Amino acid sequence: MAIDDCSEVTSVEGTLRISTTSPERAARRFDRKPHVSARLVWLTLAGTATFAP
Repeated sequence: MAIDDCSEVTSVEGTLRISTTSPERAARRFDRKPHVSARLVWLTLAGTATFAP
């Protein structure tokens, strides 16, 4: 979840929580783990999602 001055990330399992300065920085932290990937999902007001690799 991106907020004005930070981003909060929780793993699907709920066992990991990260607080960073940007969503992109949070996604990079997941890239360091083997067999783990992260995707940024941007929701619009219309309710559709945009995925960033």
